Parts: sequence; C-alpha cells; structure tokens
Amino acid sequence: WTRRRSTSSGINAEYGEKERLIQLCDEKDSELEAITEENETEQKTIAALELEIENNIRVTDSNKNELYNMDQEKKHKEAKHAELQKKLDIFIQECMEMSEAV
Repeated sequence: WTRRRSTSSGINAEYGEKERLIQLCDEKDSELEAITEENETEQKTIAALELEIENNIRVTDSNKNELYNMDQEKKHKEAKHAELQKKLDIFIQECMEMSEAV
C-alpha cells in the first residue's frame, strides 16, 4: 500500500509539473503574439517612413534640378544684360560725340 501511494503521489507531481509547463508555454505564446503584433506595426511604420524618405529624395532632386535650371537662366540673362549694357554704352558714347560735333 505504501508503495502504491508513493507512486500515485509521484504521478500527481508529474501531472502538476506538466500542467505548469503547459501554462508557461501558453504565457510564452501570448508574449510571442504580442511581440509579433508590435513588430508588424513597427514594420508598417518603417515602410511608411521609407516611402516618405523616398518621396523627399525625389522632391529634393527635383528642387536641385529646378535650382540648376534657374541658375542657368540667371547666367544667361546676366550675359544678355551685359551685352545690352555694352550696346547702350556705345550708343550713349556715339550720341555724345554727335552732340559735341554739332
């Protein structure tokens, strides 16, 4: 009888240990699900940020191109202005010479 009783309590202890391990596994599964959800949310946030960065890079490149084009236009207009200023100076000089001759 004593031998049977110890065997029975050993089985109960073993059953209790299995239940405890199953409960721990369930808790770990819940933790894993929460972490997985958080990770998926973070991945979506990262993807959105990456898209925003790509768009900002495109806008920056476009602005650089526009700035370059405006700078080229400015240089062209400055050169045209210098050319017209030379012509005006020559015209003024010729007018002054003609007025002195009169």
